[in-house]
Amino acid sequence: MIIDSNAYIGHWPFRPLRNNTTQGLVELMDSKGIDKAVVSSIHSIFYKNSHAGNEELAEDVRRYEDRLIPLAVLNPRYPRWEDDLKACVEVFGMRGLRLFPYYHDYRLNDPEGLQLIEMAASFDLPIFLPMRVVDMRQRHWLDTTENLLFTDIVKVVKRFEDSVTFVIQEGIYPTGNHFFDENTSKKVFYEISRLTSVYNKNLPQLLEKVGTKRILFGTGIPFKYPEPAFLKVALLHLNEEENAQIFYKNIAEVLKL
Repeated sequence: MIIDSNAYIGHWPFRPLRNNTTQGLVELMDSKGIDKAVVSSIHSIFYKNSHAGNEELAEDVRRYEDRLIPLAVLNPRYPRWEDDLKACVEVFGMRGLRLFPYYHDYRLNDPEGLQLIEMAASFDLPIFLPMRVVDMRQRHWLDTTENLLFTDIVKVVKRFEDSVTFVIQEGIYPTGNHFFDENTSKKVFYEISRLTSVYNKNLPQLLEKVGTKRILFGTGIPFKYPEPAFLKVALLHLNEEENAQIFYKNIAEVLKL
């Protein structure tokens, strides 16, 4: 079993993407042996009303509900987001919340961000935190120049460490630091698509610090090719059980599958 914890559906304003429809994504998954994928709407990042993207996503994944696991995307600065979050959980059955404060004009630890996380916690939703969507070097001049700062993540993790599960995606880590150890929070998980196994060796360092039970397989499709994520895991030379934890058991625990 392989579950990709980092995938998207939709159009990116700044360059064309391949396999970015539900059918295209599932066909790509089939070709690479990926059984399920955790997906959210790219459109929710850019729509004035993010929830319109959630509504599209809920409709799109209906054909593939055995393959695609939807995450909500919401902007706490948009009116009535509380009703939208409730609909995402109770109507659409979304299994988590993905936040993009650098696109939605707030800081993660601003009052709006904290309020959104608190309400998500009341629904027992894990919070997915992409530190970026695309590399700074690839960005169009109209795209944001911001990333999600690790210092902001630290603040919210410490505030909610006993009540909220966080998944850090697209991680940006200088060599040798910026990981929570096992004494900081048992509820922080790391997705691997931006981590390196050779250059800087973030992934081996993370493995040494937190073990395999808090590392999640993720590819970043359709923004990235999926093959490097498989190679990163292979280069760790893990046993069968450790590979299973990274490939599917940990994300199944996060999402309560």
